[in-house]
Amino acid sequence: MTTKFEQLPNELILICFSYFDFYELCNLFFGLNQRFNQLIQYQTKMHINLSSIPSGKFFTFFFHLHRFMTTTQNYPLSIIANDTCELNVILQDDLFKEKFSKLKSLTLTNIDVEAIYPIIFEKKAELYNSLERLTLLEMDCTADGGRFAIE
Repeated sequence: MTTKFEQLPNELILICFSYFDFYELCNLFFGLNQRFNQLIQYQTKMHINLSSIPSGKFFTFFFHLHRFMTTTQNYPLSIIANDTCELNVILQDDLFKEKFSKLKSLTLTNIDVEAIYPIIFEKKAELYNSLERLTLLEMDCTADGGRFAIE
């Protein structure tokens, strides 16, 4: 007996969905069928990795994300950022200040320390009210060209 992915119970599909960030999840599964759309819209825990979004699609994705969050009331639980400019664009924008004020986790890699304070304590997003976890990573290069993170 062969089981297709579509035949799995919602709980197992949601576990599979949890391995993708929201951009990848939408690109891969949204629009395939009504059931997947419903799971993504209302039951998926949203995690956004800004580096997975191609620069040419960045603003388009966030326009669609804003519409999605307004319609479904499903808000991101975590954001991973490697670029201060991209992070500021979404956290400082009036469209998102209310939606990202529910953010639970923020992971920043190679973000200048001086840029962190306004991101967390700025009045627009008010992340200091909801943020439960802040991870600061610094990527270092080794002599052999390898990279490792320092937390």
